[in-house]
Order: sequence, then structure tokens, then C-alpha cells
Amino acid sequence: MVGRDDGKKAGEYSPIIFRKTVWEIDTWKTVWLSETPDKPGSKGWDAASVRIVTVGTFVHQSSRQKVVGMCTHLDDQGATSRTESAKLILKVVNETTHNTTASTYLPVFLGGDLNSEPSGSAYQILNGKDSALQVVKDMAPWKYGNVKTFTGFQESDAKTELDHVFVDRRAGTWEAKGFAVLPNKFDDGVILSDHRAVVGDVVLKVQA
Repeated sequence: MVGRDDGKKAGEYSPIIFRKTVWEIDTWKTVWLSETPDKPGSKGWDAASVRIVTVGTFVHQSSRQKVVGMCTHLDDQGATSRTESAKLILKVVNETTHNTTASTYLPVFLGGDLNSEPSGSAYQILNGKDSALQVVKDMAPWKYGNVKTFTGFQESDAKTELDHVFVDRRAGTWEAKGFAVLPNKFDDGVILSDHRAVVGDVVLKVQA
């Protein structure tokens, strides 16, 4: 994984954390969410900051099943940037998960701070009926915790729902067991983040 500002170590990362005893990396890349997605440090459209999506193809060591994982953080100020970034992410999903034929694909999941509520364009694009993705929250038979994910380092829940987890919507690929939004403040009074962690409990079905 690399920093967004220079493609090396500078700036924010959008990391994918995994257990090396369970998964191994097959390939990975960083895509800049801009008109020049292969150019490190490029800032797109009306974005206030450089934004990226990290893309990794992972191999499950025991089953040898491959899965594509993606993590992103969309711009907090540029509405056009969020919209165009969502479109670009879907393009990357299709390019990364499809092999030589349209019927052969790799499962994929995406997590991140979209800076987009469910009514926002980025969310609507990524979760739309024509999208390759669907939000785990809508699939889950049970939900736990808060609804709002952004608190701004405040105790109040009167903020917004900006953080989301998606998996691909192709039938039979994923089974959602549950969905949770975890607290970001504990007994010591320290608020760990201005966002609450979002957890999707999902099972990937091994592809024949």
C-alpha cells in the first residue's frame, strides 16, 4: 500500500489489513481518483484533496479461492469528485474482477468513507441496481449498534452516515450474516476517531 500524495509514503493511506496466516497477496495496485488514475498524486475534478482506491487480489491459502478487496476515502468537499470517483471505482471493479469471459469473475468487496450519505450520488451509484456492488447493510438479517457513522469527535449521534461496506451483487457469491456500527468512545473517555467503525459479517462462498 502507498500514500496518496506521492505513491510512496506521503499522505493518507487507504489500507487493506489482512491475516498473513490466512491470506496471501496475488496482485495489488493504487488507483488515483482523478482524470489521470495512473498518475501518483493526481487530484481529480473539484476535489479538495488527493484521493485513491487501493485494490488487492488475495488468495485464500487453504481453498485457493481468490477475492478482490478495495478500500477508499472519497473527497469531503467536491461533489463532482465523489460522483466521478464512484463511477471510476465501478470501472475498476469490472476491470479487476472479470477474466477472459463475462461469465468468469472474481468476488469483490469494497469498504470506505464515501463522504456520501445513502441519499448522495456516490452511494447511489455504487449501490444502484445496475451496479456490480450492493451494500452489506441491506443484505444483513440483523444489525447492531448505531446508525450514524460520523460523529466529528462528539458524543452526539446527530451526525451522518458516511461509511459503508459493499460486496458484489452476483447471486450466490456472498452471504451476509450481520452488520454493525461499533462505538468509538469507551470507558476511558477517549474518542478513538471522528468516525465509527463499520463491520460487515459476510461469508464468501467458494467458487467451483
